Amino acid sequence: MQILLVNRSLFARSGTELYTRDLALALRKRGHEVFAFTPSPGGVSEELEEEGIPVFSDPGDLPEATPDVIHAHHTWETLAVAARYPGTPMVFVGHDLTAWHDTPPRLRQIRRYVGVDSCLEKRFVKRHGIDQELVSVVPNPIDFSRFPLRPPLPEKPRKALLLSNYAGPAERDEVGAACEEHGIELDAVGWNFGNQSKDPGSLFPHYEIVIAKGRSGLEAAQAGCSVVFGDTWGCGPLLYSDLFRENHGMFPGRVLLSDPFTRETISERIASYDPDDAERVASIVRETYDSDRVAGVLEGLYQEALQESSEVDVKHSGVDLARELSWWSIRWEEELKRSLEASERLRASQASEKQTSVREGVLFGDPIRGDGWDEVERDAHGPFRWMSPAPQAWIELAVPEELESLEFTIAHSVVPSMPDDLRVTIKEHPIPLQLSPGADGIRALGRVPGGLRLDPGEVVQITFAIPLTHAPAELYPGHPETRPLGIALREARFRRRQEVSESR
Repeated sequence: MQILLVNRSLFARSGTELYTRDLALALRKRGHEVFAFTPSPGGVSEELEEEGIPVFSDPGDLPEATPDVIHAHHTWETLAVAARYPGTPMVFVGHDLTAWHDTPPRLRQIRRYVGVDSCLEKRFVKRHGIDQELVSVVPNPIDFSRFPLRPPLPEKPRKALLLSNYAGPAERDEVGAACEEHGIELDAVGWNFGNQSKDPGSLFPHYEIVIAKGRSGLEAAQAGCSVVFGDTWGCGPLLYSDLFRENHGMFPGRVLLSDPFTRETISERIASYDPDDAERVASIVRETYDSDRVAGVLEGLYQEALQESSEVDVKHSGVDLARELSWWSIRWEEELKRSLEASERLRASQASEKQTSVREGVLFGDPIRGDGWDEVERDAHGPFRWMSPAPQAWIELAVPEELESLEFTIAHSVVPSMPDDLRVTIKEHPIPLQLSPGADGIRALGRVPGGLRLDPGEVVQITFAIPLTHAPAELYPGHPETRPLGIALREARFRRRQEVSESR
């Protein structure tokens, strides 16, 4: 078959991006012709293209020849491809229990719906009304050939690894204190520690215990590590074999993160360390999540979707798409609110001191809680980070008493006019900016609207977005820099009313 894979982004090394990569390679190995669509290409799409798998970022550039079947992730990207190839049989796969962008589209050309665990199956059926007969549970495909096995675990653990692109110094301190109680040395790897790994498999043989969630936890488990399933959202169990058996070889993912991510909880998990059971877990994970086995299961669903497709799908595809877009036009805010509230409920189990550990201001030379930023660089005025490769990035800050404004310094801009196009939002509310030149860059002041409710001590996500990132080599002939870049920030912080008054 000719199969189109759809994912909202392929620039970061996170769950759905790596799912797409490993599945694409497994399907090609099974003799299929594979290509991919994403509106946000990057590192993972480059990996695929190096392997000879085409990746398209503009629907208009997709081949004229219609694929046999479309394997789609994420709501709006699925709708975009449905418009490009009306009536083509589709299989929609959901990955997140609460995210709005995993809302399953109601299109007749979607012949099968797949959840990566039983929680997603329940979301599709009970919340969105998808016919149970059309829903299957198929686990994530993981190419285990990328991950060498570690030697058999010793009776007592010596070293532990906190592996996360979301955790920061606060979480590291909690895990470090728990490890110290057991005489275990801790290392931390991830975005906010300034040492994100492109090859986590090479790390696992050096650790007995790994603290991670989702795909990273599974990768560590199959390598033979004892895994504490946890991250910034909360702490789950130390993965044990009966948990997988009770869930047909899989486990229900983020819903397990029900306990606070504190030293006490993590210490309890470490105390349950069992080398023999970790070996049983590794065997179950390798059998259940193997990319070739999973590709074979999905291949069967593709064949079913293809056999059931008909001219009716083509005839009514435009009507189905129009209805779905109309539904989103009036339900968008409600769905986004529901998604955010669900995320907050998942975070609510975290220890209260963790919530206040995020600072009111950050220097971009330090570890930050956020995503979408490149590694730290320096100029004559100090450290900064580029927004790269995607045109959107975010940080988290703690809300102070008597909040007045947001201030940040733009160190560099790949295009001089780009700061004028910068859009900053807090809780989806746009923050109007006033820009002025400064000694170390452009100073930006954003008044927080009076109608935006922010509680003191609350941790909020601040999103920075520009129309596009650009590689300087494409804009300026002879320039050596080929990375797609946007703006670079030096610092960002909330200011209190008292501070503003004193500055005046």
